[in-house]
Amino acid sequence: SQSLEPGELAPAYTALRCRDRWLALQRLRASLGLDAVLLVLGPDSQFSRGSEVAFNWLFAGISGRSLLASPLEPKHEECFVFVRGDRSTVFCKQAQWEELASLTSMWEGCDVIMPSRAQQAEQDDYDAVKTATFLSAVENCGSIGVAVQSTEEHDDLNMYVERWPLVQAHAYDEFGLGFLTLRSTIVNLEDHLQQQLYRVWDYHSVVCAYGFLPQFKKAWDEAMLIRDKGASDGPATAAPLVDFFEYGRLALSDEDIAELRGEAVPPVLHPAPRVLVGA
Repeated sequence: SQSLEPGELAPAYTALRCRDRWLALQRLRASLGLDAVLLVLGPDSQFSRGSEVAFNWLFAGISGRSLLASPLEPKHEECFVFVRGDRSTVFCKQAQWEELASLTSMWEGCDVIMPSRAQQAEQDDYDAVKTATFLSAVENCGSIGVAVQSTEEHDDLNMYVERWPLVQAHAYDEFGLGFLTLRSTIVNLEDHLQQQLYRVWDYHSVVCAYGFLPQFKKAWDEAMLIRDKGASDGPATAAPLVDFFEYGRLALSDEDIAELRGEAVPPVLHPAPRVLVGA
């Protein structure tokens, strides 16, 4: 195996790493007795944040605090992903096909569907291909898991999902299928994703964290320099480390993360670095 020295760029998110996360999602799906997991992006899910985070975890290899704060790349806003036990379906535009086909090349039974150039140029034809792909994917699927965050305003999960334009297509009279939520049980996976997948330190997240070591070493060296200059109090010595830690919390507060994970923030002891300075 290739060794990685501190300060080197972290390896790219590969098909093998993507397969690891796909398998983790499959294990979660199976453990909950679900037939499939559905992620719909962009306007076709009214920009569901839960789907965006799950997509970034699965296809972009993002982890930790960055995962919960990172936006979806606009180029993926027309995608949807449907993961079943026997096969998976990914829909995208032509410009994204090569990237997604490469990442999913180690998924067993995965189809990456894109419209032709002519179909993509005509909105009605494009919508017809996307809708047909979706209807084929969800056919004979009794239970479907979705990712809906608590920050997404909804009182009823079924009604919320039925308002997604792509899901609404299932109820068009011309197809004679009726509402998707009357044919399939919809289950919110968000809490399970937060607790069992997003916070796990898999290989890729460890490698990415290792890439921050030079920055941490710089902060540590600055702290030791302050100490060597004769600082008498611990807070002054630890200031560079505290600044480094606080900078990492700017994107998303501990309170926000606790809310997303369904956890209570400790009232007294917030997560913070513990530094013992002395002989």
